[in-house]
Amino acid sequence: MLLILVAALASTPCSSLFVFQGQPDCVELSFTDGTTELTHACPHPVWIDQAVRLPEDPAGPVPADTTVRLRDHSTFTMGMGGELFRVVAGIDPTCDTGL
Repeated sequence: MLLILVAALASTPCSSLFVFQGQPDCVELSFTDGTTELTHACPHPVWIDQAVRLPEDPAGPVPADTTVRLRDHSTFTMGMGGELFRVVAGIDPTCDTGL
């Protein structure tokens, strides 16, 4: 479903069509060129929902100061320091999609 939306809005002039909410402040998520990228600057490892991990990534937590690519899901769970975070992607409200 997410890929259909991306294809339909491919002509948008935005640098990133989606914004992510719910992750810790030290985790940055971005969607560019059809790929979701997680940049992890937290002092502790982050566990990512297996549904979004790519098969070529090593199993286990994402170490601090690491950037990984993720599968494109509109929502997933991550954990850090005994706390769970529900991450949700939404269309950037500042982006003029023409819809």
